[in-house]
Amino acid sequence: MKKTIYPELVNQMTLRNENLKYMVELLGLKEKSQITRRLSGEIEWTIGEVEILCKHYNMGLWELFKRKEN
Repeated sequence: MKKTIYPELVNQMTLRNENLKYMVELLGLKEKSQITRRLSGEIEWTIGEVEILCKHYNMGLWELFKRKEN
């Protein structure tokens, strides 16, 4: 993924060989672009999505969603 502000989330996806299609299914979304737009910070994650991802990766909010420093 080129442009992300959530490097740990992308790292966790990579470690588990999870792609955008998997993430779409996990979160109940319709298109891969909905994931890429969230990863880039173009749109915000919902509380429900954050809860699903934290549980899925067994990580806390601050660790999983720490933003990339410029």
